[in-house]
Amino acid sequence: MEGRIVFKPTGKFEKIENLIQSRNVIASPVRKGLKKAVPDGSKEEQDEIQRMRNELRALLFRPRVERICARSIGEWDSERKAVRLIRKEGKFQGFGYTVDKVEYLTNYEALFLLELNRLEIYFNSVLVSVEQAYHLLLGQEKSREYDKYLIYSTLSRTGYIVQKFTNQPNRPAATVAQTCDEVDCIWEILQSRLDKNYEIPTYVRNFERFEAISTSMASIIERTKSASTADSTCDSSEPPILPPGKRKGNSNGEHHCNAKRWKYDYTVRREQLGSFLDCLKDEREYLRFREMFEKLEVVELKGFDDFDDENSRDFTIDFDLHLPSGSFRKSGNDPPSCRVIVLGPEDKFPNRSELVKAFKSQVVTVPLLITYVSLSKHIQAFLYYFT
Repeated sequence: MEGRIVFKPTGKFEKIENLIQSRNVIASPVRKGLKKAVPDGSKEEQDEIQRMRNELRALLFRPRVERICARSIGEWDSERKAVRLIRKEGKFQGFGYTVDKVEYLTNYEALFLLELNRLEIYFNSVLVSVEQAYHLLLGQEKSREYDKYLIYSTLSRTGYIVQKFTNQPNRPAATVAQTCDEVDCIWEILQSRLDKNYEIPTYVRNFERFEAISTSMASIIERTKSASTADSTCDSSEPPILPPGKRKGNSNGEHHCNAKRWKYDYTVRREQLGSFLDCLKDEREYLRFREMFEKLEVVELKGFDDFDDENSRDFTIDFDLHLPSGSFRKSGNDPPSCRVIVLGPEDKFPNRSELVKAFKSQVVTVPLLITYVSLSKHIQAFLYYFT
C-alpha cells in the first residue's frame, strides 16, 4: 500500500439505476380528501398535518439529477439587473434578449429556467441557490413580483409563450411575393362578410378571378336566403331523405314513405314561410332555447366612449401571451393572442369601465386575461373579449 493514494468520498454515490429513475421527474404534493376550513385540534388532525409535512419535506429533499453539461450558465449583471448568459445549452426559443451582441435573461425567465434545472446562476463567482435566486431576482417577500412570477411560471409550464408586455404597433412585415388562388379569395370574401370593417388585401383583389368568384358567392348566398320551392313528389330513383335522428326502416319501404311525408311537410312549410331557414324556427329545440332565453334579463350596456374616466383606476398590463405553436418568433409580426393583467390578494377586481380603459390603452387591441392570485396562492383567470 505504500506510495498509493486512497480517496474516501464524503458524499453518497447513487446507483446508475437510481440516477436514471430520478432524472426529469416531475413531482407534486399529494392531494386527497376534502379540505377542512375550521381546525378542531384533535389528535387525528395533528397526525394528518404531521404526515403532510413529512411528505412535503421528502418532496423538497428529493435529489434533482441532471447532467452538468446540459445546463446553461448565467451571471448576474448588477448594472442591467438581469442575468447575462455565458454558456447556452439547448433550445431557448422565446427566452432572452440581445443587447450589443450579448444575450440576457429577464428575472422571470432566469428563475423559471433555474427551477427547471436548466440554468446555473453565479453572483460574484458564487453559485446561487434557488432560495437565494428568489430574493435576488424578485426582491423582498411582500413584493408583487412574486404574484407576477407565479402567473408567469404557471402559464409557461402549461405550454404558453409568455413575453413582457410591449405596447407598440406591429412591425412592418418583410416584403415577400404574395400569391393568391381561388381558395384564398373565398376565405377573404367570407371574412369580409362576417366583419364589415375587414378590408380584403390588395393582392387578393388583383387576382384575375376575384370578381367572378365574388359574384358567384353573392348569387349563392341570395339563392340560399330565398330557396326555390322543392318538388313535392317523391322520386323512387333518389335516395331516401330521412328526418334527423331517425333510423332506417324495414326493407318493405316504410322508411321511404316516412321520408316522403317528412319532405312534404318541409315543402309546405317552406311555401308558407318563404325561406328554408325560417322553417327551422318551428323546430322543437329552437322553441326550447327561445323559451329559455326569454327568461333571461337582458341589460343594455353603454358604449366604449361612455365609461367613467375620472373615477376609474389604472390597471397595468404585465404580459403578452402567445399560443404554444411552432410559428412564434420574437422578431415576428404576429400580435399576442391576449394580454395578461395580474391582480394580487389586496386588489379589487376591475369593473367594466376600468376593463374598457385598459383595453383601449393598447395600441394593437387583443383580448385581456385577468388573473387573480389569492392569499393561498390559488389562481383564477377570466378572459375578456371586446366587440
